[in-house]
Amino acid sequence: MDKKELKEGRHVLKGLKELEKIHPHKLITFLFLFGISLIYSYLLISVTIESIIGNDSGTNLQFPKFYIVASFLILAAMFVPVGLLQAFKAENLFLIRKKVFGLFLAGAVFLVFQGIGWLELIFQGFNLKSNYISTYLYLITGFHMVTVLIGNGAIALYLYLTRNIHHDGVARLIFFTSPYEKTKLEIIHNYWVFVCISWIFIVTWLIFLL
Repeated sequence: MDKKELKEGRHVLKGLKELEKIHPHKLITFLFLFGISLIYSYLLISVTIESIIGNDSGTNLQFPKFYIVASFLILAAMFVPVGLLQAFKAENLFLIRKKVFGLFLAGAVFLVFQGIGWLELIFQGFNLKSNYISTYLYLITGFHMVTVLIGNGAIALYLYLTRNIHHDGVARLIFFTSPYEKTKLEIIHNYWVFVCISWIFIVTWLIFLL
């Protein structure tokens, strides 16, 4: 084994050691979001190719206005988790739960807006099988709705599990001294940032496509 191969081997071992430091739940979340990103990419590329070579037309389809409204909501909601980790460091449980609940509320309203966006498509006369654009529009936004639902489900569970901590001094001490509790907040923060960025990217792509 020459020096170059030995150096590359050391880099691989170093990378594996760094990977071992990542909490399994954080790694699973990253892999899940990476998989979702691949699905979004495949669907967006597919609808773009279909729009170029497809025989049927979706030019009379008007992009749902409530998707635009949802985009403004998601942009504003990106600021909700700011300071979440600082609140944990300051042991401010009230602020932590307030911000996490804000994310849950924003996610719920966002889902309503996405649902209304589907109703706009239906009122225009477009269903899942009308043409390739409406099909992909339903699929892409549907996958995003599932992503938001999963995130909101996890947030609801987090709020439920932390509902009585402020009444119990021992539970509060354990909560703020546990690295895993900080990891949970990091996962929630990163997940929500992904939800926001992916939606803005999807809407921007589709608007230019239509």
